[in-house]
Amino acid sequence: MQVRFSSSRLEAALPRLETLVRDAGGRLFAVGGSARDAQLGLPVDELDLEVFGLAAAALAEALQPEFEPQQVGQHFPVLRLRGLPVDIACAEVAADNLEAAARRRDFTLNALYFDPETGELHDPLGGTADLEARILRHCGPRLAEDPLRILRGMQLAARFDLTAPPETLAVCR
Repeated sequence: MQVRFSSSRLEAALPRLETLVRDAGGRLFAVGGSARDAQLGLPVDELDLEVFGLAAAALAEALQPEFEPQQVGQHFPVLRLRGLPVDIACAEVAADNLEAAARRRDFTLNALYFDPETGELHDPLGGTADLEARILRHCGPRLAEDPLRILRGMQLAARFDLTAPPETLAVCR
């Protein structure tokens, strides 16, 4: 899959981040809106990344001082990189179980995993087919844990002209 970036700084950051994570023993994927927009041929304005095999502290150490990561979030730590639109989350499952990781996401169109090392797109929950069919489908019951996810679903439905199936609407209610 070819990724178009909106800035050369962001384009240069991805392979460097992938190398630093790999050298520290982890595996990095572009996920969420980054993978979705790349799949749609849209320019990627920000990177949503997920790292497997490293805890947040080890990831932060691997990225220091080159990227100056700052941890945000208490329950589910995310690293933000100073000066770049990049958020990095640490996966709570093994890299060989992308389906389990995808089920923790909000909607199938955001459960796409792009591997920058191989250029492969992994789609464990059928997000590409849902995008093509203009369907906003939830990944699982965890959607209801955070009401902001439901608001984001409304934004996605409006932005991409999507329709939610009855089972997704039931979870949103």
